[in-house]
Amino acid sequence: VPAHKPLLSLQESGIFEEDDDHSIELSTCGTQTETPAGDLLQEVQKLQELREKIQERAVKVPVPFDEIEDNRMISLKERIRELEDRLGWFEAAETKRSEDQLIAKQREEDLLDENYRLTERVYWLENELQNMVREKSDVATMTEAPRTKDCGITTELSFCEQKIVISEQISVATHCGKLFHDNLNNLNDSEVLCAMNNQTELLNSVNNIKCEKCDALRKICFDEMGELKRKELAFVKTLRQVDDALRLREETRLREEEERQRKIEGMVRANDELNGKIRELEGALYNHVCQVEVDMGEVKNSTDMWAQTDELMEIDEQNTKSGRIHRFTQTETELCGYIND
Repeated sequence: VPAHKPLLSLQESGIFEEDDDHSIELSTCGTQTETPAGDLLQEVQKLQELREKIQERAVKVPVPFDEIEDNRMISLKERIRELEDRLGWFEAAETKRSEDQLIAKQREEDLLDENYRLTERVYWLENELQNMVREKSDVATMTEAPRTKDCGITTELSFCEQKIVISEQISVATHCGKLFHDNLNNLNDSEVLCAMNNQTELLNSVNNIKCEKCDALRKICFDEMGELKRKELAFVKTLRQVDDALRLREETRLREEEERQRKIEGMVRANDELNGKIRELEGALYNHVCQVEVDMGEVKNSTDMWAQTDELMEIDEQNTKSGRIHRFTQTETELCGYIND
């Protein structure tokens, strides 16, 4: 921050140069204690004008700044040079990093292409290996062929058993699954045997190869088929129970709906009856009001007639306090007596 020069004094700033020949003259030069009012006003005006001139001159006079010292300039230049060097180093590092990223990306793409090519090669080699195994199995003897088939069927059966166990574990959690397992446990073996007779006769009619492995495999198949047949019968029973439950629920729902409909119809009829009674009461009330109005009109007419036919009877009553005479007719007197009663 550049240093500021000290401010000039009023004499050095030249603010009084224009007013050298205008000197302030004192009107009184003695030990007079009181000053005339006109002289004080002039003095105040002169002081205000002098203050305005000082403020204008202070605004016009610029404040000079010190020049930066040489050592300060040198240090700043060194700092700028150091910052420029660091900026160049950072730019070079950023350029190198971007180039490394491009190289790594290109290398990754090359590795992906190589992986895809090797995958295709492995797939092709696996196909070739399978073809060679198939050709070798075709060339093998009849005793070797059943052995491979037994192994394949055994693995398939084990896989099927695993799937059945998993499906059973999942189905137990539902209501239908519980019904199915209950029916499966309560199923009779006679039903399964009756269902298996047709399949046994069909298999016995076919000319199979007589060997121990074939018999064992056939036994395993029969056991699995019996188990599947038992599950099928249990599933059929479960479906029947579910259908019965759904039918019963539907019948119950229909009965409840009919009952609600009957209740609604009864409420509608009761509402209609109430509305009819209300209308009848309104009509009767209207007729009664009309009859009462007619009767009141007749009573009023008869009262007027009585008032006209009555003889006027004057009753003189002397009021001692006010000295006024009140005159009443016979009809007015009767009315006043009726009101008092």
